[in-house]
Amino acid sequence: NPIAGLRGAIEILAVEHAREDPHFDIVQETLAQIRRLDSLVKDLLAFAKPISLKLDSVPLHLVLEATVPFVRPSADEAGVALSLEIPAGVPPALLDPQQIQQVIVNLLMNGIQATPPGGTVAVSARTLTGELALAVRDTGSGIKPGDLKHIFEPFFTTQHIGTGLGLSIVQRIVSAHAGRIEVETREGGGTTFTVYLPTAAGRV
Repeated sequence: NPIAGLRGAIEILAVEHAREDPHFDIVQETLAQIRRLDSLVKDLLAFAKPISLKLDSVPLHLVLEATVPFVRPSADEAGVALSLEIPAGVPPALLDPQQIQQVIVNLLMNGIQATPPGGTVAVSARTLTGELALAVRDTGSGIKPGDLKHIFEPFFTTQHIGTGLGLSIVQRIVSAHAGRIEVETREGGGTTFTVYLPTAAGRV
């Protein structure tokens, strides 16, 4: 698509401009804005199209390990550490790996954007009766009580970047999996989003 072509061209130019080059900052800012535009378009497309699931019995840790590298550069740029704590023996879930990857990416990016430099975004999982609980916890400033009831509404955002569609998309995908999402937050004390998904055995 046109954005991919622009991004590829600017990435080539970025390699050719050293940090001391007077055009270095301009090229880097252009590349950052193209990446932002790419993210905005992907969010709009994901929100607009119906969710069609291709369910399979998949170990959750494999989906997480395949997903985290996509957001690690953003975490490194923001000075935020990523922590992954998935215990052995977590049973497979009946899920669409690509859609759940989108859920994980959106929750991680939400956490990274909410966390100041030096903070942490941690991913953990635990097994409950018939379902898995996947938690994404950040050490940000928390969500204000007045904003909490709106966070899953389309286009609602308290950030200066993004469309405000990320959490709305998460909720739609989780609901399509017959799951649910819960939020725990404390102003000044961080936020935890927990996604509950049926285990493969629980969906039989």
